[in-house]
Amino acid sequence: MAKRVNLALRKQEAFQALQRKDFARAERLLRQVCKGAPRDAQAWFFLGATYGELGRYERAVECCRRVLELEPNNAPALMNLGNAQACLGRHEAAAEAYRRALELAPEDPAVLYNYGKALSLAGRHEEAVECLRRVVAKRLN
Repeated sequence: MAKRVNLALRKQEAFQALQRKDFARAERLLRQVCKGAPRDAQAWFFLGATYGELGRYERAVECCRRVLELEPNNAPALMNLGNAQACLGRHEAAAEAYRRALELAPEDPAVLYNYGKALSLAGRHEEAVECLRRVVAKRLN
């Protein structure tokens, strides 16, 4: 019980650090939470987002994959996975993550835009144009 309370407090401190953009502190705290509660998908999600903010994209990918092991239908984790893969120049992998996110959140213009951008960077221009047309259509409606 005391361990669970301690982890909850550390998680809360980590969220406060994230709000202050103190990513180094948030990383330390979230690593502790993930170690003590390895099935806490929310902690893994925010640790991955923190790694993204720190430019540690390989670590961000690992954390996103961990979230998806725990919650396969987590669209925000798929979006973050796509973002990290894109930052690493892995545009096909990014496109696949965004495609999966789009299946879960078909009306999200940010997912659709990122999917189109990744497709373009992967050389899949016709598919990219279609995605970006859909983004524009959503914005106009």
